[in-house]
Amino acid sequence: MGYLLPAENVMQILGLIMTLLAFAGGLFIPINVLPGAVQAIAKWTPEYGLNQLVHAPLLGGGVEWTWVVNVLAWLVIFAGGAVWRFGKDTARV
Repeated sequence: MGYLLPAENVMQILGLIMTLLAFAGGLFIPINVLPGAVQAIAKWTPEYGLNQLVHAPLLGGGVEWTWVVNVLAWLVIFAGGAVWRFGKDTARV
């Protein structure tokens, strides 16, 4: 986000985005109490896989491979975006 926005606006925008994604990913409200459409969307958010992986040992459940894929996919997306923007930023110097 630091490469996309002015430095003074990053934290305001990032805070809003993270809060919305946290609600959508089930960090504040359990996903099973949300409507079905929201539950379907939640499984595609960045916080969902990590939230499930963290709660699995606490709840005594197993780990699903889809949670790991979710975390790794978002890691690749965010790291790739950062590398791409870093390359564009350093190319203009």
